[in-house]
Amino acid sequence: MAQAVESELRQALQGGGLVTFACDGAIGLSSTLLITNDTTIDATGHAIGLTGSNAVRLVEIGPGVTLELVRLSLSDGFVRGTNSTVG
Repeated sequence: MAQAVESELRQALQGGGLVTFACDGAIGLSSTLLITNDTTIDATGHAIGLTGSNAVRLVEIGPGVTLELVRLSLSDGFVRGTNSTVG
């Protein structure tokens, strides 16, 4: 079920524009969400969170692209500093 929600989110993000939700819950990401078109992700009226489980960067936004997040929780994204020794 969780993979279905993630795949639906990815499909909705492909064209950009307004993305809304009809459910509540955490969406665990298996890989980074690539935002290539101007996009608004609006979770108004729902309790939605994106999590990377400390293993996945949550979002990568393309050059010149705008991303607006409305009432959406982000947690446990993977971060690597510029001086990291992680390969």
